[in-house]
Amino acid sequence: MNKNHLLSLFLISAASQSLFRAESINNSSETPTNTSDSMASTTPTTPTQVPIPPLTSPLLTALNNADIAIGIVPSTGPFDLPPLEYDYDALEPYIDEATLRVHHLGHHKTYVDNLNALLARHPQFYDYTLEQLLIFSDRLPSDIKTPLINNAGGHYNHSLTWKLLSPPNTESSPEGEFGEVLNRQFGSFENFKDAFKAAGLSVFGSGYAWLVLNPYGRLQIVTTSNQNTPLPLRTVPLLPLDVWEHAYYLKHQNDREAYIDDYFNLINWDRVGARYTAALQAQS
Repeated sequence: MNKNHLLSLFLISAASQSLFRAESINNSSETPTNTSDSMASTTPTTPTQVPIPPLTSPLLTALNNADIAIGIVPSTGPFDLPPLEYDYDALEPYIDEATLRVHHLGHHKTYVDNLNALLARHPQFYDYTLEQLLIFSDRLPSDIKTPLINNAGGHYNHSLTWKLLSPPNTESSPEGEFGEVLNRQFGSFENFKDAFKAAGLSVFGSGYAWLVLNPYGRLQIVTTSNQNTPLPLRTVPLLPLDVWEHAYYLKHQNDREAYIDDYFNLINWDRVGARYTAALQAQS
């Protein structure tokens, strides 16, 4: 199978171009002016921050259900570093102990600490989940918007990654309804693996490849740069592939392809399938 054929299996460039076009909310209504008292004075008002909507939209419900299906309880700030469900050496020989330890206790913890420091400047946003902060980031104060996207995204992406990895010798391919859907939409599991790998290799610099459930109920492969997430695309992330060099450099050095091949031995397909089922039900 040639590379051009593989690249037809997923959408990447459009995703990266539109990553931060989050859903808009119609705020066009006007407050009528009270003209009953001609002597009433008009007092200038200070614009207030547009509140982030609660978890009521179909997208947020699908994200919430997908997280709960794999044991991630939606939480608000201040945020904590989630513990791993396995030892740091449990992913050997595919991800080495030293890499996993520094990835979790170093990189991930830094994102959490930075996120909390940013929110401390605007503590009213402690009331919102990571999903709300990321989807509606255009409504955040300008002084924290960009660094919050970076650090909240880093916390979200890593928290999901740890939950979807498991020690080797578990199921090596998806089964059940999700396995049938994946095979049908990509032609076969091997076709999916080839396409997902090609997406990961196509990321320039640092970022992620993702298997997502798009708003039309279909599986799709997209990529994001840095710690951006696919949430503003109105998709539900099912499986991330972290291709930042800190995810593999100690063991694989600059051989990203070998790292991706090893990564497939650690995916917890039962949980990926559980996310798919929960998110699809919420879309129905």
